[in-house]
Amino acid sequence: MATQEWINLSVKVTKEQKNLIDRICQHEGIAVNKLLSRMIAKELEPIINPTLLPEHKGLPIIGENKFKFIPEKDHFVWELNMGLHGNAVLSEEITPFYLESLSKSIQSALKQRESFHNSIRKGAVVPSKIVKYGVRKNAGT
Repeated sequence: MATQEWINLSVKVTKEQKNLIDRICQHEGIAVNKLLSRMIAKELEPIINPTLLPEHKGLPIIGENKFKFIPEKDHFVWELNMGLHGNAVLSEEITPFYLESLSKSIQSALKQRESFHNSIRKGAVVPSKIVKYGVRKNAGT
C-alpha cells in the first residue's frame, strides 16, 4: 500500500467565516483542520471516483424503476433499485401491452396532477363579503 504525502494548505477567510467554522467544529467536536479536510474530500470525491454522481451526493437513486427488454421472449423485466441492496425484481414477464397500459395510466395521473396544480388560483384572495356586496366605484371621493 502506497503511503500518502501530506501537504499544508492555507486560505484567507473573513472573520465571520472563521467564527462560523469555529462554531461548526465546536458543535461536532472536531478540529478546524479535520473539518476543512472533510469538506475538501467531499468536493473531490466525484472527481476521484466518477461513478458517484455529484447530483446524488454519491448515493444511489433508491426507488428508481428500471425496465429491461428481453428480446428472446418479447417481454420486459421490471426492477426497483434498492440502493446498496441491489435491484429487486418486481416482475419478470411483462408484456408490451401491459407496459403501454401502465405508461398511459401514469401519464394520465400526471396530467391530473398538473391540471390540479394549474387550477389553484394565484394572486390575492378576495374575502367573501367583498365579493357578495361588491365594491363601490369612486368610494371615498
